Amino acid sequence: MQPFLMIAAAHFLALLSPGPDFFLIARTSLFFGWRVASGTCLGIALANGVFIGAVFTGTTLMRPGNAWFLVVQIAGCAYLLYLGVLFIRYAGNSDLTMPSTHHAIPSVSQPFIAWRRAMGMGFLSGIFNPKNALFYASLAAMLTGPYASAGWKTIYGVWMFSVVFLWDILIAILIGNKIVLRRFSRALPWLERISGAMLILLALGVIVILIR
Repeated sequence: MQPFLMIAAAHFLALLSPGPDFFLIARTSLFFGWRVASGTCLGIALANGVFIGAVFTGTTLMRPGNAWFLVVQIAGCAYLLYLGVLFIRYAGNSDLTMPSTHHAIPSVSQPFIAWRRAMGMGFLSGIFNPKNALFYASLAAMLTGPYASAGWKTIYGVWMFSVVFLWDILIAILIGNKIVLRRFSRALPWLERISGAMLILLALGVIVILIR
C-alpha cells in the first residue's frame, strides 16, 4: 500500500502546478461557465487515460529484471528528478492572472455543441502535451514487485484518470471565485516546492531499490 500512496501523492501534487491544461480550463470556465468547461475537463482526462493505458501496457510487456525494463526505470527516475528540481527552482513563477472578463460572457445557444467542442479542445491539449507522456512513463517505471502486476496497474490507472477529471472539474467550478484564486496563488509556491520534493524522494527511493 505504501508504494501506491507515494505514487498517488506524487501524481496529485504534480497536478497542482498550473500548465496549459489549467489555463484552458480556466479560460473556458470564465467565458462559458463550468458546465461547458466540464467538457474540457473530460477531454483532458481522456487524453491522460490514453497515456496511462499506453505506458502501463508497454511496461507490462517488458519482463521485470531485463535490461530494457531497467533502462526504462532509470530514465523514469531521471525525468522525475528533473521535474522535481524544476518545480523547486521555479516555485512561485507561475502567473495565474486570468483574462479580463469586463465583457459579457458569450451566450451558449447550443450547449451540447459547445460542450463537445470544449471536450475536443481539452483532448487535443492533453494528447499533444509531451510532458504528459513522459510523466506517466516515469510513474509506470516506478512500479516494482507485486505492485507491477496487471491488477495494480488497473487500480493505478483508474485512480489517476479519476483524480485528473475530478481535480479539473473542481478548478472549473472554483476558478471564477477571485478569493479562491487569490488564496491558491499564495499557496502555490509552497505546493510546487512540496511537489518537487515528493518527486525527488520518489525517484531516489526507486533508485535505492534498483541498486540493491
